[in-house]
This record gives sequence, structure tokens and C-alpha cells, in this order.
Amino acid sequence: MVKQLESKSRASNESSHRHVGDAVIHFVLACGGVVFVVSGLRARPQANGKVVFGSGLIILVAVVIWVNIREQKALDLNPRISTSSLAGRWQDGRAELTLEPSGSYTCVGGGECARLGPEGSWSLSINGNIQFISKHLSGGVTQRVVLYRGKWRLTEEIQDPDTWNGHLSFEQL
Repeated sequence: MVKQLESKSRASNESSHRHVGDAVIHFVLACGGVVFVVSGLRARPQANGKVVFGSGLIILVAVVIWVNIREQKALDLNPRISTSSLAGRWQDGRAELTLEPSGSYTCVGGGECARLGPEGSWSLSINGNIQFISKHLSGGVTQRVVLYRGKWRLTEEIQDPDTWNGHLSFEQL
């Protein structure tokens, strides 16, 4: 238990340092862009390349920050979920998962279905995870329910959002 907590603490600290590192990199690049623009404007007309390069650097940093903010708002890792809202058809490529309101499921088409098995039972936990228990495979599979751009999606169980790989699988149809 102590080792798990130490491991989680270490992972959390590493991801916090990564976010701080990203912000520092963005700040340094933007400052570098400003330096190029200012030095290019002072040395005009000989240094137009510096102005263009500096402006491009500033625009690049602004676009990266804008995309990160937009994508962060598109994903809700902790949506309010009810079992009845999850029942229905889900798709991931050729794989199709059907969640029945009774708590049973079927999965056909390969892909992610290989992990879940062709049929079994499912249940929603209070923390937003679905536990799939296959009739044909040993063990179970836990998937997290998230809301991405207004659609229910399944992903791997998320222990720490900062270390989550971001892969989304099934989407509710």
C-alpha cells in the first residue's frame, strides 16, 4: 500500500513537473520570438528575416496554447452518468458493443471486442467505471466512461489524468 502511494506520488510529481516544463518552454519560445521581432525592427531594413521568424515563433506558441485549451474543454473525465444513459449501441471501428439495460452485453466485430469477449455482464460503479465480466474469458475488464465533444466514450481505467494515454475506444451511437 505504501509503495502504491509512493508510486502515485512520484507519478503525480513527474506530471506536475512536465506541465511546468511545457509552460516554461512556451514562455521561452514566446520571449525568443519577441526578441527576434524587436531586434529585427531595430535593424531594419537589413533584418526582415528576424521579424518574420520572430512573428512566426509567437504565432506558433499562440496556436499550440489555443489548441491545448480547446481540447482540454472538449473532454470531461468525470461526467454525471446513469446506467440507463449508457444502454444502447457503441462502436469502435468495426467492433460493435451493445449494452443492455438488464446489465448484459454483446460485442462483435473484433478489435476491442477481443478484450471484452463476445458476451457477458456489465455494471457501472459510482466512480464512473464500467466493469465488464465476460462469459467466455477469465477475469474482467474495467473501462472508464468519459464525455468527449458531447458523446459518451470508453477508455482505459484512469488512475491519474496526467499519466493517462488519451486513447478513446467505443463511442455511443
